[in-house]
Amino acid sequence: MEKKLRLKFTAAFAQRMTVALPEFTPTEVKSAYVWPGESLWRRNDAECSCFIVLSPEPKGQRDEMNVELAWSRFKRFPELTQRPSLVTHNMISDAASKSEGSVRIGRLCGEEFDWIPVRAETISDVAEFLVTKLSQHGVPFLDRICR
Repeated sequence: MEKKLRLKFTAAFAQRMTVALPEFTPTEVKSAYVWPGESLWRRNDAECSCFIVLSPEPKGQRDEMNVELAWSRFKRFPELTQRPSLVTHNMISDAASKSEGSVRIGRLCGEEFDWIPVRAETISDVAEFLVTKLSQHGVPFLDRICR
């Protein structure tokens, strides 16, 4: 993804996060498990740390983004060799038994989307779409696991 487009999209997404989900704050994590170009928001609960991860397409070949939800009962960014770690419905329904995990918002919503195309003229709409999905599906999912 072109850096200029990624930065514009990240700024639009961050602005919507501040309004819709103020309990999640932008954070930087030093970890081998955070990919280059990713932006993270964190919420610390009594039981675990919750993250929203905004990821550009990792090979940089397409202008696409995705959002993952992640959690760790160890109060760190999840140390998972596979991301997302929950990829099937059965795995998602068993998430509360996992000490750490991650799931893409599209899988969680049952809409089966992973990567969302982003163009300069769709930045606002795509950011709004993803934050709405987080509000409707993502945060309630993390609440069930971590609270």
